Amino acid sequence: MRILTLIAMVSFAHASLMDFKSIEKAKENYESKEYDKAIASYKALEKESKELNYNLANSYYKKGDYKNAIDMYEKAKDPKANPKYEAQRLHNLGNSYMQSKELDKAIKSYEEALKNVEDKETQANLELAKKIKKKQAEEKNKKEQDKNKDKKDQKKDDKNKDQKNKDQKNKDNQNQENNQSNNNQDQNQSKKDQENNSSKENKSKEDEQKKSKDNNQSKPQQKPAQDQNKSKESKPKQANQGDKKEQDKKDKMSAKEKEKQAQKKKEEEAKKKAMSATPAKLSKEEQFKNKELKRLLRKLNKEAMPTLMYQVNDKQHKRNSNEKPW
Repeated sequence: MRILTLIAMVSFAHASLMDFKSIEKAKENYESKEYDKAIASYKALEKESKELNYNLANSYYKKGDYKNAIDMYEKAKDPKANPKYEAQRLHNLGNSYMQSKELDKAIKSYEEALKNVEDKETQANLELAKKIKKKQAEEKNKKEQDKNKDKKDQKKDDKNKDQKNKDQKNKDNQNQENNQSNNNQDQNQSKKDQENNSSKENKSKEDEQKKSKDNNQSKPQQKPAQDQNKSKESKPKQANQGDKKEQDKKDKMSAKEKEKQAQKKKEEEAKKKAMSATPAKLSKEEQFKNKELKRLLRKLNKEAMPTLMYQVNDKQHKRNSNEKPW
């Protein structure tokens, strides 16, 4: 039993001696900046304590492995430890969060550390963390404002573009309407010109017809049957010639029949007017001759009369007062 107790004491002493040597070796590696070897030395220790976790966390921090450093600092927490140790642990934990860009957790760790011990470095790190956070917030707000401004500008550009497209479309429609209106005006003008030309042609034709009619009317009219300048022998002969010409003209009547009828009417009125100028007092023989002439005229009037029956002499002789009308 004594031998076993001695062996146990020797083994414990030997283990404590080995742990001491490992810790010393880890410290040497840490001081020589051989952090991987320091970490390996700390992990080789069979015994685990808050102090060993704290030193291992410092080795991870120096190596730049902030994630494992945070884990080891959290495990190194000791509620029974003195405030100075807890302030150092929280200070280093805050630095690890700062390096990981977790500013809110870093600020919280610094504030907890200051509750344990007032420290200038911890206070400076806290202000720096808050300043960085504020700057990040301002940059974030600026980015949001720039983003909103870009959206607003883009919206405005889209609106202007839509308005421009709308104005261009309205302009194109207006131009199209103007072109259509001009085409309609051209068509109307062309139609109007055609109507004017047609009207001028019709007017020209009417003028020609009127001129032709005036020329026909300006020709010598039929001489009255009781022309006292004609002799007795010429009247029956002229009547016979008139009958023959009347028959020939009757076969050759054309589209101007109406005009000839009007001319005929005028001639009849002229004849009546001439007959009304016959002397009021005539002998029986003269009255008989006049009746015969009227009978022949009535017979002739029953049929179409030619436009011209007699020829007028260029020189008219003066009537002899003793000359008889027939």
